[in-house]
Amino acid sequence: MAKIRSEQIEAFRESADQSYVESAADHLERYHPVLAASAGRDNLRAAARRALNSASSYSLADGGGLQLYLELMADFGSSFDEDPAYFWLHPFMQQPHGMSGRERSRLIHFHAAAYLDRAHGPRNEFARATLDRT
Repeated sequence: MAKIRSEQIEAFRESADQSYVESAADHLERYHPVLAASAGRDNLRAAARRALNSASSYSLADGGGLQLYLELMADFGSSFDEDPAYFWLHPFMQQPHGMSGRERSRLIHFHAAAYLDRAHGPRNEFARATLDRT
């Protein structure tokens, strides 16, 4: 029986990470086209790598949690998890005893969507009005 060496495991991980980065950059282009156009593909890839590393530190690196984390970075900024303006998210980012990543992702999504509705308007009308005034 053949053994998989640590170098092979690392190569698989690097390949999976690179695949995620490209797929996440594609997602950002669809999710936030204005941001994506101004950022450029290389910066989208860098954001995806940062999301992968940061989400892992919060045990949110599964499929749904990772995509949510990436979208929060697009909505709130790449360092939203360190930004004092978003400290209200911190209790949900930490892993409370007995709560799965999926459950935390749902809570984070609920609170982030509620915040965006209050700040930008349910249909982004406040944000559009701000852009029009600008």
